[in-house]
Amino acid sequence: MCAKYSLADGATVEDVDGTRVVLGANGDAAVLNAAAGEALDAVLEGGIANAASMFVGRYDVDEATVRRDVEGVVGELVSRGLLVGAA
Repeated sequence: MCAKYSLADGATVEDVDGTRVVLGANGDAAVLNAAAGEALDAVLEGGIANAASMFVGRYDVDEATVRRDVEGVVGELVSRGLLVGAA
């Protein structure tokens, strides 16, 4: 996993009825629930560690669990060409 991430070229994020939809230039779309949408925002702001810290500070959950969940969201978006790792 990379330290920083950004949306893939041409990808956008839209708010639709309480969910976040990531639309890719490749025609793919991912619908994220509220928590996954928050995780995406935090990852785009400061990486996976930033997202994990945000959730640990906000909810009664251990960092290892949160990190694994955030990495799962990021991994899915990367594999679908919606998110890219920055060097």
